[in-house]
Amino acid sequence: MRSPSLGESLALLEAGTGSEGASELHRLATVKGPCAVEDFTLVELFFRDAALAFATAIAADILPRPVVIGRGCHERVATTLQTFRWKGGFDIRSPEHPYHAVWSDFAAWCRRHGLEATLEGAQSAKEAMFYVSVRPL
Repeated sequence: MRSPSLGESLALLEAGTGSEGASELHRLATVKGPCAVEDFTLVELFFRDAALAFATAIAADILPRPVVIGRGCHERVATTLQTFRWKGGFDIRSPEHPYHAVWSDFAAWCRRHGLEATLEGAQSAKEAMFYVSVRPL
């Protein structure tokens, strides 16, 4: 049995339904205007790129490295996600966070591929940074 072509795989992906939360978040961003759409797209692409980096590393038998948010890495994402407010259990994993739906999509992708999404913080005297990574379920 042959593997599906990239075109066939893409058609299946396009036919599937995305997260209702992320779709609603995109709709709200569209209503708010181009800046909100740009912010949503920035965050969504950050997590898509992270998923791709993790999958590529694992497929190449390389231990994936965490993706860093903050302290000079992905600063626009950090600003958009307001990581400076991530304290006391409130971060993108919290249902109240404005971009929680994007995290939920990323975490669901991880589960479908036998991974658990993790987010860990590190604090310096000057600023915070966060590590997005995966581990086996």
